[in-house]
Amino acid sequence: MRAFVAMLLILSLAVLFTAGCQDKDAGEEDLTSIQKTPTDPAQPGDPDVSSELDAADVEADDDDAEGADVDAVEESGETAEESGEGSDEGMNEGKPGGPEVVLETTKGNIVLRLHPEWSPFGVAHFMGLVEAGFYDGAPWFRVLDGFVAQCGISAVPEMNQKHGERTIKDEPVIQGNTRGMVAYGKSGPDTRSTHIFINYSDNSRSLDPQGFACFAEVVEGMDIADSLTRCEFGNQGELAAPGGLDKFKQSFPDADYILKAYIKKPSS
Repeated sequence: MRAFVAMLLILSLAVLFTAGCQDKDAGEEDLTSIQKTPTDPAQPGDPDVSSELDAADVEADDDDAEGADVDAVEESGETAEESGEGSDEGMNEGKPGGPEVVLETTKGNIVLRLHPEWSPFGVAHFMGLVEAGFYDGAPWFRVLDGFVAQCGISAVPEMNQKHGERTIKDEPVIQGNTRGMVAYGKSGPDTRSTHIFINYSDNSRSLDPQGFACFAEVVEGMDIADSLTRCEFGNQGELAAPGGLDKFKQSFPDADYILKAYIKKPSS
């Protein structure tokens, strides 16, 4: 009898020991699964993260479809009232800046205030082009209602050959492409050269993500900029070549031009 009781006691202890080991293993598995939950830093394959990345890819693809070059960006489709066009109140208030450049156009003067705090490379490069006389006689060859007024192809083919391939590095977008702001056109990373454009409306949603960094703003003559003759000469390489300006004049006899560009002297 005693032998039988001793055997039962041994069996009972063995069962208790086995159950305790199983409980410990189960606890370790639960801890591992908690560490891999979506509350931890995102892991590849997490459903929520994947959907967010897919949405971001779609948005990026949409931006790419609009074109890396401002020449390829379509008009925003916003009305003048929605974009702020025609309402310049407060546009230039309280904004510091550097030198001013006067663009004497066939419609009147447009004055740009340069902002080295936005784009030091852009400002220095533009001032060099102005001092070289690059923009004197240049046509406003792409003027799209509600979007931009663009120039930057010299009337002198030799100027285009000399300066067209001289590019500057990209800079971060400090000031968005809102109405009256001025930026360089470009066709990819680090391709800013001579093309510049004035924003007619708030294009920041489409142009800022593509890296069009503004370097200046219109402080006088936005009404002159608004009145520039609408046109679009598609073959810019042809326009920059000998005889190109004559073809442009034939296509757009009423187009406007920059008669002279110069850095404004500080008032004494």
